[in-house]
Amino acid sequence: MWNETAATRLLKIAYPIVQGPFGGGLSSVGLAATVSNLGGLGSFGAHIFSPGQIGDIVAHLRERTASPFAINLWVDNADPAMAQFDQASFERHVERLRAHYATLGLDLPKYPDRFGQNFDEQVEALIEAAPPVFSFVFGIPSPQVLQACRSRGILTVGNATTVEEARDGEWAERGEITLEAAAKLIGVCNMTALRMLPRGDIKGRQACAGAPWVVRSEDLAGFAKGKRRKPPLTQNATQRVLDFQ
Repeated sequence: MWNETAATRLLKIAYPIVQGPFGGGLSSVGLAATVSNLGGLGSFGAHIFSPGQIGDIVAHLRERTASPFAINLWVDNADPAMAQFDQASFERHVERLRAHYATLGLDLPKYPDRFGQNFDEQVEALIEAAPPVFSFVFGIPSPQVLQACRSRGILTVGNATTVEEARDGEWAERGEITLEAAAKLIGVCNMTALRMLPRGDIKGRQACAGAPWVVRSEDLAGFAKGKRRKPPLTQNATQRVLDFQ
């Protein structure tokens, strides 16, 4: 049948149709549940919602459908410029729109306590609620988040906005990272990490000769955070270990 594809089998849906999650508060439980009930993958854009609200959304969707559905979050949900965006900046922009607010008979907005949500807090709530599918955009969750999703039986779907993000997302889904990222995790330079490969200190693979090295995140579990711990060369407790790179 035309509708039987790798995607439908993986997502356990009848038709290869994925509803786009509407951001900015435009998603609805009713629409997402209807799409799921009719055989597609209903999606709910939750990037503006608090962790508590995300748990409620998943619960409401489960009340409306027994079929798979997705909750979507933005991994990078803060513009870098927001780090310098203070109350004076806010009021300056509001002032530019004063006439429009007056025409519509609306009160001027007040400076909020916070702009947007914290992704780490959101995704923690999502994993706890365990929707059938977690879709994400504007970045790639950490290997720890992806592993937590797998352990909870949550399928992950990444939306790539660049070729590099698509490549990195594919590696992340397999639990792999670049050699450069591995070097940073274990606290050595890139050349030291490269020399560690033939010694078997870390395991890596190449798709073909000359291709970038990739390393499985779980293979780095034996390394202490930041630096490898080396056994002393003697039993002298005062011996100092020098780590040359």
